[in-house]
Amino acid sequence: MSLDKPFSCLFLLARPKGMPGKKLLETLSADVIERGNGFLSKPRTLEYFWSRLILNYIIEKKGLLVSPQERAPLSPLLEGQGKFYTSISHTKTYIAVAVSS
Repeated sequence: MSLDKPFSCLFLLARPKGMPGKKLLETLSADVIERGNGFLSKPRTLEYFWSRLILNYIIEKKGLLVSPQERAPLSPLLEGQGKFYTSISHTKTYIAVAVSS
């Protein structure tokens, strides 16, 4: 993807009621899996895993040559060919992930 223009993307997902399937979870890094499994609250675990899957989807579909750098408790920073910032938000009914340059 060309970085000569500002970039932004927002993805909104109706909050899933269950955990992602095994094949989806296998796409996440070991440190993301470890952190997600460390939450005591099931809703927080779901938010965390689904938001990271959405972030990976945006990276893949938009062709961003970056990798997420976790910055707990902040949203991940995307570094690689350019620097992108993320914002993750969730409500009772939605999970939203935004990426911008």
